[in-house]
Amino acid sequence: MQQDLIQKLQNRKARLSVLGLGYVGLPLAVAYAKAGFEVVGFDLSAEKVDQINRKRSYIIDISDAELAETVKPGGLRATRTSRAGERRRGDHLRADAAEQDAGPGHSDISPPGRRLPGCIRACLIC
Repeated sequence: MQQDLIQKLQNRKARLSVLGLGYVGLPLAVAYAKAGFEVVGFDLSAEKVDQINRKRSYIIDISDAELAETVKPGGLRATRTSRAGERRRGDHLRADAAEQDAGPGHSDISPPGRRLPGCIRACLIC
């Protein structure tokens, strides 16, 4: 399985999930998509998800043009839910940026990663 994952990463066939699309997660998701990976970004904020899917950035380090270049089929897309086909056992890597994005003093926020099942084969923690 490890060799299979390495090959999928090298061939840009691995599907990646980024949990939390704030100042850590969105730039990470954009970087993965620019590198040629299919990326699904999860966030609990309907406003963030809507803005990303409309190719409008709310992060100073990511321009609208840069985001627009990555939001496309086979690139980056954002969602609030793991339902309707988003919860895929075929995801290969997950980057959990949700806790970093919560920021100090926000320990009461439940990161989206805690609401998703353990269906992803490997995990990257930012």
